[in-house]
Amino acid sequence: MSGWRFVITRLFFLFICILSVFASISYVHAEDKDKIKQEAPMNLTGAKTITAVDVINLIDELPQTIIIDSRLNDRPQGYIEGSINLADIDTTCNSLADIIKTLSSPVIFYCNGVKCRRSEKAVKVAVSCGYNHIYWYRSGCEDWIKQGYPYLTN
Repeated sequence: MSGWRFVITRLFFLFICILSVFASISYVHAEDKDKIKQEAPMNLTGAKTITAVDVINLIDELPQTIIIDSRLNDRPQGYIEGSINLADIDTTCNSLADIIKTLSSPVIFYCNGVKCRRSEKAVKVAVSCGYNHIYWYRSGCEDWIKQGYPYLTN
């Protein structure tokens, strides 16, 4: 009987070790996947990455600048004054043409912040449609609020 107990104990220990390895691999993979989701690139081809100060300066220098809020459901919690809500999933060449007069019109895209990828997607669509004065406020709402700029809420 003690021989079987030894075998069962060894098998149980082996099972726990294997389970631990799989759990560790799953955790590392999930952690890497979360990093990919959270990290927006610093720059996007065809767009200039700008700061909150740049947003203010651009609006002062070019009052015709269009500001697009690329968020889907967060607008009721607040938005940058003068912005138009066009969620990334609704951003197409046609929807942009309805808002932006010419391909050379200055346009700023933003969303919640560096962990939000919606404005990144919208910028890529705009670039693919031929818009050539694209500005990306990568830091978005989180930075805007942190800087103390006006943030409207419904």
